[in-house]
Amino acid sequence: MKKYYALLLVVVFVFCLQPFSWSKITNYNLQSFSSSDYPLLINDKQNVLFEIFTATWCGWCHYSYDIYDTLSEKYGSRIINIRYHSQDSLSMKNIGERSSYYKVNGFPTMLFNGLNKIVGADSNSYPSVEKIVTQNLAKKPKLAIQSTGYWEGNKLSMSVIIQSLTEETISGTYMAVFTEKNVFYAKDEHYNYVSRLVFPSFRGINITIEPKMVYYLQYSQTVPENMKMIDFEVVSFIQNYETNEIYNADVFQMNSLIVLNAQPMSFSKDVSRDTGIVLQFQEGLVLNSINIAEMMIISKTGERINVDPEYDRDKNTLSLYPLKLLDPENGYYFLVKAGANSLLSINKRRLKTDIMIPFRTSIKPDLSLSISESELDFGNIFTIDFPEKKLSLREIGGNPIRFRIYPNAKWIETSDSLFVSNDKTIIIKANPLYMSTGENTGSMTIKCVLGEWTIPIKGYLLNNEYPVIRFFNLPNYTIAKSYTVNGRTDGYRLFLGEKPVEVDKDGYFHVLFPLHTGWNFFLLKTMNMQRKITQYPITIFQLGS
Repeated sequence: MKKYYALLLVVVFVFCLQPFSWSKITNYNLQSFSSSDYPLLINDKQNVLFEIFTATWCGWCHYSYDIYDTLSEKYGSRIINIRYHSQDSLSMKNIGERSSYYKVNGFPTMLFNGLNKIVGADSNSYPSVEKIVTQNLAKKPKLAIQSTGYWEGNKLSMSVIIQSLTEETISGTYMAVFTEKNVFYAKDEHYNYVSRLVFPSFRGINITIEPKMVYYLQYSQTVPENMKMIDFEVVSFIQNYETNEIYNADVFQMNSLIVLNAQPMSFSKDVSRDTGIVLQFQEGLVLNSINIAEMMIISKTGERINVDPEYDRDKNTLSLYPLKLLDPENGYYFLVKAGANSLLSINKRRLKTDIMIPFRTSIKPDLSLSISESELDFGNIFTIDFPEKKLSLREIGGNPIRFRIYPNAKWIETSDSLFVSNDKTIIIKANPLYMSTGENTGSMTIKCVLGEWTIPIKGYLLNNEYPVIRFFNLPNYTIAKSYTVNGRTDGYRLFLGEKPVEVDKDGYFHVLFPLHTGWNFFLLKTMNMQRKITQYPITIFQLGS
């Protein structure tokens, strides 16, 4: 029995020493599209993939880490790091294949975009390394690459866009290396950018990249459920396996705001010309991080089309509606820029990779808007009035349109500010409490996919005193022997001369004026709770019978 337990312990010990490995799914889907149908989709700058062959027991290797840290501080995300551990417990199972490919025979070995190789590092190595890096950064890239992904349980789904930037055919091999930060080793030692897995292998996926084409690669990778996803990055690159040259590289950071789903999907066809882009996020957004300056739809001619956002807290969805009807049968892409001014989650995860959704439009719908009034005039207004006007908005073909209404003056109020309809009547009210005596001018802006309209609005506030009387039918002359005048007051008491006049709870009153032939003079007075009195002399000429 003791021998059995001893053998079991040996097996467990040997198992624990095995290199880190993940199960993987090597199925992938590669599509190609004509770049003439789309604008330039992605950043066309040259990045530098800085690969380091290292080991935990290597006494000089930390100098190569310091070199990367300094480069990263100076050049930012354009310097991408992978560290391949050899001959220690952090080694990948198949790391020997990568070491043999580069003919690594010393540590650290540093490579820059596959071509520039330096063996060994010390405190004086940085200047020569920076010279190589700046030369690489200054090169005109042959292709651009952009990657993004999202989690589904313990599976990472990746999407990669590759676009040719040259007039020559490029034969390359795509691969992605998963790296991990904050890897605990021993005696409080932690290692960063440790290579953990390569997709699909170090032999990669062979891709022939034709001029004026864009390629869309999708694949999935399973990962252990107990892994801290926030510490992982996926480095995607395309390499010429014969010359070692890495054409370009990109990194997708797991500790980022993640998009779970998007509608339309990338490279969708026959998308409605008035489409709204809907993004569903892994976690909720901080509302003040929704910066419309960082969101837009770009046409293939380079035209920027602004969008109007609408966020649903319950579903973690951000809907973005174009403020212009898109052209028929045309290529566009939707863009949300990543960075310090972009989206932030409630868990403080910033969007670190641009969101890009290329799509092509349909020929439908063909929209046309009818607006019932080109301007609104409220005429004379008293402080006790809240007059209203109607405005009809109708899409002639009966297609529902999303409208947003913006009153541009405080005294202008609208019954609706955001709605979707093909035929809608909105109520516009004038609030005298925010008006000044005399003429008040303002406007109301209507925004929808068909464009933007401004409706001028004006009103004349006759009197802003308190209390006030508003007469509804006060005549200058009449043939009647008596006349009933209707009105409203914001005073709580009303007098005709010294005789009280009944006022209802809403301030409405009716006064009967007995008349004789010729001029008739009356004095109507209203009083507020502070016993302030406003007097209204009234003159009516009776024409006689």
